[in-house]
Amino acid sequence: MQTLNSGGVQMLADKLYDRLKDHIPGLEAYEGNLKIQRTYAGYVQRSAGAWSWYFVTSDEEISIDIGSQWSATECLNKPLSIYKHEIIGNIELVVENPEHAEIL
Repeated sequence: MQTLNSGGVQMLADKLYDRLKDHIPGLEAYEGNLKIQRTYAGYVQRSAGAWSWYFVTSDEEISIDIGSQWSATECLNKPLSIYKHEIIGNIELVVENPEHAEIL
């Protein structure tokens, strides 16, 4: 797996953080310390629920259980719903039709 850390991708991570911080409790603790980790999941894996990216800390030591099957750019620019998995505890971002988006 490859952590994306170019200037443009880091700006994307920062903007996505800014969009989510007021909606996900505890996320504010990671301000300025998040990168996007791509998983390179293929079509079959994504159709089975695999994420295409998730957040990691800048030192890549901690995986933050927030991610999505949708691209980070789509999550930044389109209406979102946020789902917390009751058992695992991870948080998935889902791009929604504007009529059905729950919060963003």
